[in-house]
Amino acid sequence: MYHIQVYPPGSQLMGQHEGTVPGMASQTPPIDVIETKGEVIYIIDVPGSDSNMINVEINNDTLMVEGKIDFGLGTEDINYLYRERYKNYGYKRIMSIPPEVGKEQVQANVRNGILTVKFPKLNESRRINVNQQQPNHQTPHQ
Repeated sequence: MYHIQVYPPGSQLMGQHEGTVPGMASQTPPIDVIETKGEVIYIIDVPGSDSNMINVEINNDTLMVEGKIDFGLGTEDINYLYRERYKNYGYKRIMSIPPEVGKEQVQANVRNGILTVKFPKLNESRRINVNQQQPNHQTPHQ
């Protein structure tokens, strides 16, 4: 089993306020981290974002996901009758990566507002038989 450190919204990491993007109202997207037999998968909600609005970076043992969401309202003068959402806002999330995964073989995909980042596991363990003769090895005749 892997231990994953997911920094909670509003926490401090490496001198940056996690969950914020300068100059934008920000939100911290929810995340799930799951483990399968061969992968560790990060699932992050990024509603309204497409692949060119998302930045995914690996730095040492951390995964950083940041981006912006543009609802297509443009810069025109808008009179809000009721407002709970920001016109444009950004998000940022920083998580640790377990050391037993392949960082070079990582795959990221966004679809329907869900970003999945998949890391394959390395060095799958296997059972090794001890003190058993190799099948092709024959003992010399005396």
